[in-house]
Amino acid sequence: MENNKFVKGTPLFKYRALNKGNLKWMKKILREGKIRATHFEKLNDPMEGIYLANEKIAGAYDEKKKLRICSFSKNYDIPLLWAHYADEFKGVVLKLKVVDRVNDETTDTEVFDFEQLPEYLTEEKQILVEVNYKEKYEDLEPAKPTQMLSRKLDFWDYEEEVRALRKQNGAEKVTYVDVEIQEVIYLKLYKGNPRTEEKNEFIDQLKEEFGDKIEFIGKNISEILMNYEQRKPR
Repeated sequence: MENNKFVKGTPLFKYRALNKGNLKWMKKILREGKIRATHFEKLNDPMEGIYLANEKIAGAYDEKKKLRICSFSKNYDIPLLWAHYADEFKGVVLKLKVVDRVNDETTDTEVFDFEQLPEYLTEEKQILVEVNYKEKYEDLEPAKPTQMLSRKLDFWDYEEEVRALRKQNGAEKVTYVDVEIQEVIYLKLYKGNPRTEEKNEFIDQLKEEFGDKIEFIGKNISEILMNYEQRKPR
């Protein structure tokens, strides 16, 4: 994939399903500007946070389990992500910025290079890091807890992933990452399919409620594929 380094303030993209079961959660995200962050053991890669060592590093698991992860992509046009995370192209992609909200002030969240990640986070701080892809299982050497949760094997590199990390607040059951939603991108699919018609109905509902604050952009699937092909390395 292209090697464009992610920098602070750059928009990110979140692929989401849009169906009857999660419509209320989509409205909550758009209304409140918060996306749930997840424990690493609930993500879809069974090797999340793994490391190779002759013996267990004292406290490593305890520190990792305090952290929560929210995954984003650097691009909106990745076909496999539309298929896997956006309900087989029938969902949406949210264009957004990850932000810090403190005392009614909003600023762009700090971005860390993988090598410069802090070992620990406070409950008040969320950070961003571009995922560090490793070629071999043997490359998953011991590291800081934040680094262990910011690397994956390189067969995942098609996701072009940037992660928000946040420490769980002990008083809260759910941890959220603060975001500013800029656009809702959806595909204009063929009519006649009941699921497509249902999706269009949900898009209309979202436009009616949030269209004065958020831009809704419908794209043809050919636009998505052509954009992806043009920026892919040959």
